[in-house]
Amino acid sequence: MGIHRTVSNIKRPALRDRKWKLQRLRKAERKKSQPVKARAVEDVHLLSKDQLKKLAKGTSSSLNVSGKRRRKMMKRIGHLSREKNRMDVETDVTKLKKSKKKTVSVTDTNAPSTSHSEDVEMTAVD
Repeated sequence: MGIHRTVSNIKRPALRDRKWKLQRLRKAERKKSQPVKARAVEDVHLLSKDQLKKLAKGTSSSLNVSGKRRRKMMKRIGHLSREKNRMDVETDVTKLKKSKKKTVSVTDTNAPSTSHSEDVEMTAVD
C-alpha cells in the first residue's frame, strides 16, 4: 500500500501539461500555414458532389477510381441518360399528337367549308 498512495497524491507538474499543449498548438499552426496542395482528380464527371467534398477535405484520401467501379458508374450514367432521352421523346410525341388534334379542331370550327363557299350556277333543264 505504501508507494501507490504517495504517487497518487503527487500532482503532475504544470510544465509537463503545458509542453504537450504547446506542441499541439505549434503543429496546428504549421498545418494552417502550409499551402493547400493541388491534386488532379481522374474521372471527375463520375463522382458525385458529396464524393468530391470528401476528397477535398481528406488530404490522404484516394482519388483514383478502380476500373471495376468506373465501369459500374459509366453503366449507371448511360442507363440514366437513355431513360431521360426516352422520356423526352415520349413527351415530344405526345405534344405533337396534342398539337395535331388542336390544329384539326381549330381548322374545322373556324374555316368555312368548301361546299358553302363555291358559287354554283343552276341552269334549267327542259
